[in-house]
Amino acid sequence: MQLTFYKMIDLNFIINRFRNIIFSPSTEWDIIKSEKHDIQKILTTYLIPIIITIGIADLLGGLIFQSFYSLTFRMLSTIITMIIPFSSILLSSYFISLLSPSFGAKSDLTSSIKLVTYSYSIQLLLSILINLLPFFSALGILGLYFIFIIWQGVVPLMEVAEEKKVSFVILSVLIIIIISLLISFVFSLLLTPFMVTTIEI
Repeated sequence: MQLTFYKMIDLNFIINRFRNIIFSPSTEWDIIKSEKHDIQKILTTYLIPIIITIGIADLLGGLIFQSFYSLTFRMLSTIITMIIPFSSILLSSYFISLLSPSFGAKSDLTSSIKLVTYSYSIQLLLSILINLLPFFSALGILGLYFIFIIWQGVVPLMEVAEEKKVSFVILSVLIIIIISLLISFVFSLLLTPFMVTTIEI
């Protein structure tokens, strides 16, 4: 079953989507809009493979650079590292879709998931790098570039009127940031009791 899953992954699609949404978002959003991908397709061909890669990066980086933590902590940390971005993207997409009619945008969950998932690409890529190599953590600030990617995508995907574009982007960014912070905070509290080191004094 695992081999079948990995055969389903189109690595070229993921790499090209990463590159294009980061370096030429305006053009890539038009391509994304024309794609007939449903939610399942978006998750299985793009988001889930990346989330799994983040988990693998966290596990390897933790074992190499944070080997003083217990194995239980490391495994739980890996699971939580995958849950946080996945749940953040889905919840953010839901609330953006729910509130979008107030800004003259269409309420469509599939379009909202496309907007949030692909805008999140820069942060997902940085998560892979930083979890594998924690000394690159300062690069996390580059994740704010997702705001520009959203800016380029709200009109073609959500059909936001130009006069409401600024307010809709601000709303979307706040939803994504607040939900991500809340989910991260909750899971960090759950993980704290397991932060036992293997170092003997």
